[in-house]
Amino acid sequence: MKLNGEVTITGKNIAKLPIDVKKIIAAKVTVLLKQYKDTMLQFKPEELIIKFFDPGDAIVLLKKNTNQLIGFVKNKLWPGKNEYGQKVYEFGSWIVNKEFQHKGYGHYLAKLAVKSLKEKNPKAQLIAVCDLNSKKAIEILKQLGSKEINKPKNVEVLLGEGQAKVVILDMSIINY
Repeated sequence: MKLNGEVTITGKNIAKLPIDVKKIIAAKVTVLLKQYKDTMLQFKPEELIIKFFDPGDAIVLLKKNTNQLIGFVKNKLWPGKNEYGQKVYEFGSWIVNKEFQHKGYGHYLAKLAVKSLKEKNPKAQLIAVCDLNSKKAIEILKQLGSKEINKPKNVEVLLGEGQAKVVILDMSIINY
C-alpha cells in the first residue's frame, strides 16, 4: 500500500528501530497529539515507545525526504479475550497532521492498522470505540467496511457520568 511515496513504518518494523529513532518519532507524535489535547489521549514520548512502539502496536507515516509526521495510529491490546476466544485490540489515537488531511491518509492509516495487526495476530479482533459525535470518523470506518457491534466482554469503555455515548465498530473485517 502506497499513496504518494511516503515512508510507512508499521508495527513489527517500528519495534525494530534503534531507540534514538524511536525517540525522535515519539516526540513528533507527542507534538501532534498536543494539538488535539481536548479530544485525544496524551502520552509522553517514553510511554509511546514502551506501550506501543516496542510491542509493535503503532503505525507512523512520514513524508519522504523531510521526515515530517503525516499521521499516527495505535492498536491497544485489552486484557483477556472476547466471547469468541480472540484477543481484542482497540484502534486509537488516529490522527493526521492538518496539512495532510483530506488527502486519503486517514483511510490509509486505518487500513495499515488492520494489516499490521493481522500480520501480528491474524485471529485477533480490532475494534474502534467512537464517540457518536465523531460522525466523520464513523463514516470513514464504515466506508472501509467496519460494522457496528456490541461491546466485547473483555473491553471496558471508560466513560464517566455525562460523557459521550459511543459506537463500537469491528474493523477486523476491513480489506487492506
